Amino acid sequence: MAQLFEYCKKAALPSLSGGDPVEAQVSIGPNGGLLLEVPYEFDYPVNTQMEVDFLDPIMGMVTCLAVLHSPLVKKGRITRSYRCNVLRRIRQMQRREDVKVPVFDVVSVRLNDAEEETQATLRNISAGGVLLVTSLRALPGERLDFTFRCDGLDLPLTAEILRAEPEKGRRGETLFAYGCRFIQLSSAHESALRSFVFQVERMLYSGK
Repeated sequence: MAQLFEYCKKAALPSLSGGDPVEAQVSIGPNGGLLLEVPYEFDYPVNTQMEVDFLDPIMGMVTCLAVLHSPLVKKGRITRSYRCNVLRRIRQMQRREDVKVPVFDVVSVRLNDAEEETQATLRNISAGGVLLVTSLRALPGERLDFTFRCDGLDLPLTAEILRAEPEKGRRGETLFAYGCRFIQLSSAHESALRSFVFQVERMLYSGK
């Protein structure tokens, strides 16, 4: 199953102590096998079945039953790299069911490539779209361009408006909530968004 995750870069393994999941870097080894790299302090038992969440930019979040084996400790004892044998898929969060996570970022948006910018507040975001609120008047089908910062990267995003709902601001001003889907999204930017959503979802889940 390694070829299924050829574009996957991140995964989450269960904690050894019952705490937060452990983030792993995913890669394909020289022999075509799947490799999971974790910080050195996480010494996982080998040949023991466990659930692993793979964050794939194409398939979304895929939970698999897997076993780890052949651990390799890198020089300096910084990380451990395990060969991962995926036994079967347990569940998959399809792309059309993208998880939305709350955000509170203020960004500058441009309508249909216009030079003028207007502030907007992001309320939630997923790898497929965004809900934002602004005083800018726009119609479904029009586009909003803005930059979203996540994981230290500035992602230039283009969102097509699917629906628009007016609402009142705190000072009584008229605002508009726009539900949008991302268009012209590169695989690298989609992967970064999925990684961000994945991390926020994990943080929210662990805080319950």
